[in-house]
Amino acid sequence: WNDEELAYDGWIDTRAEVVDVGTQSWSPYLELTIEPTEISAVRWWGSSPVSPKTVQVDVRHYDGTYHNIYEGGAVIMWDDGLPIPGGAQVISGARIRFYNPARTIRMKFRVNEFEFFGAGEPPEPPIPPPTTKLFGRVTDRYTGAPIAGATGKVYQDYDTKTADYPLVTDEQGYYEILDMLYDVDRTLMVIYADGYVTYTNENVPISEGDNQLNVRMVPE
Repeated sequence: WNDEELAYDGWIDTRAEVVDVGTQSWSPYLELTIEPTEISAVRWWGSSPVSPKTVQVDVRHYDGTYHNIYEGGAVIMWDDGLPIPGGAQVISGARIRFYNPARTIRMKFRVNEFEFFGAGEPPEPPIPPPTTKLFGRVTDRYTGAPIAGATGKVYQDYDTKTADYPLVTDEQGYYEILDMLYDVDRTLMVIYADGYVTYTNENVPISEGDNQLNVRMVPE
């Protein structure tokens, strides 16, 4: 794992990351160490371009032994956290790993934040993932005329289509997509319009803040 300390630094927009996890294989463990504390629950926020997503979480008891508390399909376990079985225990750390079920694609996994909660300490409200806006205008490549009613989709981490957003242009050819994720590996845009060659962009630049992308479509 790279930057392990960023997985529990109190910031949702930093992360630890492991790359190049082999096909149908588990990632290495991300290990987190804390001072021995009576803990009642843990929670985490992570991301992955692959689905289904399998996560294994163990906690380390004061005697140094690990005990599994979760194995399932949620890369994100944030709202209410995951309670420690049997109630609060003295915990000195935890470890988390991810499974890549893909047959042909090596994957990366991220943990933005992993939190421990003391006995009787309620989790704070969940922090939403960072989002951005993509907007622009679709026009005829040669005449510059707006293309109304063009439709399409924008896919993020598109090899497994973990998120997609519909797109429709108005009478002046404008489109707008709100609340897009920007902390992703890749973004693909596909636009269709009668009488035009399908437009495909496999590397749409997405960053924090507003993003403008104007599209010029070629007549058939």
